[in-house]
Amino acid sequence: MAMPLAKNVEIKRFSTLSELADIVSRLDAFYGTDTGVYHLAAAMGVPATVLFGPTRPKAVILPAQPNATGVRLSVLGDAHCDITECTRPLCLYRCVAGFAGADCGTPIEATPPACPLRAFEPAELREITAIKAAPDRTDAR
Repeated sequence: MAMPLAKNVEIKRFSTLSELADIVSRLDAFYGTDTGVYHLAAAMGVPATVLFGPTRPKAVILPAQPNATGVRLSVLGDAHCDITECTRPLCLYRCVAGFAGADCGTPIEATPPACPLRAFEPAELREITAIKAAPDRTDAR
């Protein structure tokens, strides 16, 4: 937490699931990454914006979560990245920076040599796409 927090950000601490559920129940909206807190917020009907790196939004945002929107680098489409040695996910850093209208500052050279982002021009790594939940297909039975 060496960097200053964005304006109006408040850290809430909890030690039990019921304390977390109480905090989430009072949120107007959730903005964050694909974590358990996102899934709890979405299950509770809290509008959620989820910032994605290597994982696929269409596999995470469920049809029963119409208030959830994924945001991801456009060049990644629906591809999943399995590069396990990646310790600085530029895909996520660039997504967050693009969503915030900021410069990422992390160079492509910080990624593993096999990083799929290396195939794109720098300008292409600034474009983000919003992804909504896929329609529920259970009615096709």
